[in-house]
Amino acid sequence: MKKIIVFSILIITFYVVFIKFINDNNILDNITQNDTLSAKENNNYLKNISKVLTYKNSNNIFYMLKGKEYNLKPLNISDEPIIYIYNTHDKESYDNSSFTVYNASLALQNMLKKYGITSLVEDISPTDLVKKYNEDYPSTYTHSKENLINAKNKYPSLKYFIDFHRDGVSKDVSTVTINGISYAKLMFFLGMNHKDSDKNYALVKSLEEIIDKKYEGILRKTFIREDDDYNQDVSPNSFLIEVGGNYNTINEVYNSLKVLSYAIYTFLEGNSWQKE
Repeated sequence: MKKIIVFSILIITFYVVFIKFINDNNILDNITQNDTLSAKENNNYLKNISKVLTYKNSNNIFYMLKGKEYNLKPLNISDEPIIYIYNTHDKESYDNSSFTVYNASLALQNMLKKYGITSLVEDISPTDLVKKYNEDYPSTYTHSKENLINAKNKYPSLKYFIDFHRDGVSKDVSTVTINGISYAKLMFFLGMNHKDSDKNYALVKSLEEIIDKKYEGILRKTFIREDDDYNQDVSPNSFLIEVGGNYNTINEVYNSLKVLSYAIYTFLEGNSWQKE
């Protein structure tokens, strides 16, 4: 009798796990296959997708990676992380949902992994620290810089540093349709008030050239600030990028992350990653 009970429990457990796996994959496949989902329809998926993406080692996100650009040979750079992805404003969300730039950063991390590029996503929240210490919102840059320097010291393999944001603009400004597919527009943001700003500028221009060649229209004009560094003084290989705006849907963001990861792969393919 005990054996029957134990066996039954095992069967039930396997069934629950299997159904969850199927449901998670269906959620991702539905978004991948339909590029015209409305904001309301996307909201029905957001909560579950956020749960799926919080598993950092999950391969589920690879169901998103469809398209000929992903038939490329993965790079064999290093098992150690070479890219640091962080979110100074980590609570910025999309489509009036709980899906944030942090969740999107995890998606980018997994896309890069598909290319054989190891990256690190920062877990410490600058906005939580600002709230904890009762500071002004701009102090998020102070905390994100502390996180960045700590990561750089802990992982000497890190070569590139990406501050991942989303903009607060209207949907028509942050969205473009290319070959029938809707994308969240990308905009690089450079703080030029430091000695290596010309190198940061050159890096961004190289990525923009790659992106514009295959996805003309997805880029907004690079935003340049002469009076601040936005933590880009920490490395000549750093930049801030705005991926879409607050009204973009999750699948529009994913489509654009595929573009960004492809551009990073193409840039690194020529061994440019070895240059400091």
